Amino acid sequence: MMRQKIPFISRVVNERNRMKILMTSWPGSWGNKNPFDFSDQSRIGGAEIQIKSLAEALSNHAEVAYANLGTTNDYFRRVRLFSSKRPRVRQQIIPAYRDLLLHTVSKFQPNVILSYLLYPVSDFVASSLGNEIGEDVLMGSIVGSWEWKMIAHSPDSYCPIPRTMLGRAIKRNDFFFTRGCLLNIAIKKRSTAPCYNLRPIVDIPEKVIVSKSDTIISFGRLASPKRFDLIIEAFRKAIEKKILENGTKLLIAGEGSLRKHYEKMVTLYPAAIRKNIRFLGALSRNEIFKNLINSRISIHASDSEGYGTAPIESLLCNIPTVVAGYPAVNIDLKGTPGVFACEPYLSDMLTALERAWLCPKCDSIELIKMYRSDNIGRYAYNVMSKLSIS
Repeated sequence: MMRQKIPFISRVVNERNRMKILMTSWPGSWGNKNPFDFSDQSRIGGAEIQIKSLAEALSNHAEVAYANLGTTNDYFRRVRLFSSKRPRVRQQIIPAYRDLLLHTVSKFQPNVILSYLLYPVSDFVASSLGNEIGEDVLMGSIVGSWEWKMIAHSPDSYCPIPRTMLGRAIKRNDFFFTRGCLLNIAIKKRSTAPCYNLRPIVDIPEKVIVSKSDTIISFGRLASPKRFDLIIEAFRKAIEKKILENGTKLLIAGEGSLRKHYEKMVTLYPAAIRKNIRFLGALSRNEIFKNLINSRISIHASDSEGYGTAPIESLLCNIPTVVAGYPAVNIDLKGTPGVFACEPYLSDMLTALERAWLCPKCDSIELIKMYRSDNIGRYAYNVMSKLSIS
């Protein structure tokens, strides 16, 4: 019964090529069971956009299939399961997804299996398939921003998954794609498998016309890793210290578990500041870009993510951007005009805000090339092609 509810396979096909790439991920789009279902764009997260974009980019060079191995609820249930050590529940979850995966592999017969998220997806795929696939099938994993603290910083404090399981997941891969050089270094310390830096795909409207306004925008999931509390407090301090002009507005786009907390936090501010902080709720990507290109600067903060696409989207729209935290982004874009990097601390953010406020619009022509889907798809395909031949 459970199996009937799971989408079997979504395919992006180019029949002219021989290489077959099976992409897997877990979970689906914020509760949706199919990450390729973009009917409700306000519920689509960054990971789902990246999966879809990379699959489409790779389909220009190979035949690509996608198998979704669960939903968000299944994923968090599995994480809680490992922290509470209840193998009985685990056996209720795994068989249906294992059958789905085996059926997909048998029908599609891929040359490469590329998993999004090293753990639990990559580990689950490897343990489920076992000897069911030949030795010539490459197993790879895309190690994303979610795993930054778990691998490169402080794994025990960030996630209940034990280090032994993380180490096992790393050892089961033939190659890795990482988001940023810091994760690349961390993986190389733990594995001898080839490791390649793969930037996220960021698509923006073709014509971006920026209109000057006294608006600051930030967008993302309203959860603790995104540090919207720090952004809101920095905005208040900047108004009080005359770093920003009176009447400057702060727009916050996104939904999440902490929205009510942030709204309550704002009610304690003076009325002159409170009335200029607006929560827009969940917006489609087109609506986000519409607000973005009509803003003067963008601000993003995180103390737990290595890489994030939100600062990149802002920069590609020629908007000066304060990037607080995001170490991999700041290393990758060091020296890029319009990037105001700082640590995710209040005093540092105020300094960066002041510099960004006085900055004219930036030119993103060269930056766009770094994140274009055709360039990234071609690079990823060439890597996998060479590895499969060797």
